Amino acid sequence: MEPTLIPVSQISKECNDYPLQWLDMLIRHTLDPESGQALTLGAKELRIITDRLKNENTKLQLTLSAKVFAMDHKKKIGLVVKQHYCGLIALLDKNAENRKRALDRNAQDISCLYVEISACLEQLVSFIETRFPQYLSMDVQVHDAYLKMAKSSLGKRIDKLVAKAPEAALNNPVCKIVMKILRRFTNSPKARFVATMRSILYYQKLVGRLEDLDWQATEADFVRQLNEALIYMNFNSKAYIANLTHSFGQMIASGQNLNEKTERLLLCQKNFNQTPRKPGLVFNPDYHDLPKVIGNWFGQELTYLKMRASLTDVPAPDIGIGGKKSGNELQKVRCALSSDQIGMIIRAADELRILVAKSMNEVFRTIVPHLSTPHRENLSYDGMRSKSYVAEERDKEIAIAALEKMIEKIKGY
Repeated sequence: MEPTLIPVSQISKECNDYPLQWLDMLIRHTLDPESGQALTLGAKELRIITDRLKNENTKLQLTLSAKVFAMDHKKKIGLVVKQHYCGLIALLDKNAENRKRALDRNAQDISCLYVEISACLEQLVSFIETRFPQYLSMDVQVHDAYLKMAKSSLGKRIDKLVAKAPEAALNNPVCKIVMKILRRFTNSPKARFVATMRSILYYQKLVGRLEDLDWQATEADFVRQLNEALIYMNFNSKAYIANLTHSFGQMIASGQNLNEKTERLLLCQKNFNQTPRKPGLVFNPDYHDLPKVIGNWFGQELTYLKMRASLTDVPAPDIGIGGKKSGNELQKVRCALSSDQIGMIIRAADELRILVAKSMNEVFRTIVPHLSTPHRENLSYDGMRSKSYVAEERDKEIAIAALEKMIEKIKGY
């Protein structure tokens, strides 16, 4: 029996009406084992269909490209691309079903043709996913053929990267986290999560950033480059977040006192906030963004240090023998401002070199013991200095208002 084939002369008409018409009729009718026609095809008919498949692949790619090129409306282009994509996926499923039924009937001779058709359809699906990804939904699961191709391509790029990277860089804890996640994606037969177009594009961009790193740099410079790349990529892996907060915590803990710890924390926060990020990118869409998680961590650490500083803000009074105040008690000047407001003014005076000493710490150590406030007789210079870095807006306004009054007073002299 002759297969239901469409003459070559009708190809142009097919392209205008329904580009997938020949493949659709072939898969759903001619090669459907239930129709009985597929099991009667001879070697000549099978060869005709196989030869036509090769031409059909090229023709459909050109047809779709021409249609997209001729349109100037994004929504119409998206509709055409999605129609072709969904149609090909449906035909892939139907062809797989046909092959299974044919094998159940011991039709081994025609089995190779189903494989040829599957390869043709997979190439067309991969063509659309590669050429027109912007018109496909980023969160829809990709077809196995494209996923296999993407894994293979990424695996080769990673192998090439590892081959030229020094062992010290590969053994870095952050690098190990990234490589483990990449290998888990490229090597696993089945991903632990649904592979979407968005996730594949993320992995491709991540590997691209890794390829741009200077792997021969010093350890410190390499780690800096790697962290900047991962922050840019919003790499919100829980393992990476734990590593990043641990590194920040060690840096902060190395401070000799609360003041130094606060300074180190603020420096880490500033450097992190100033690292560029790529809008719209995220490693795990189902988890919080990296800037949000690290930002919350910085906030909690800063609150903790402020609470510790407040505990040291009221030292024990200077008690002499017999429970009486010692006779050499410092004479204090009472200031109408709060300790936070005074701290800001002293800090500003030091940074502008109005008050000159070996260090800012020395300025506070020298001045603060001689001051008191309406609410606090004994002030901690260390606590005041720490708080001057985390001043509240209300305290800033009051300090500025007091200085402006002093300016007006001086103008009147």
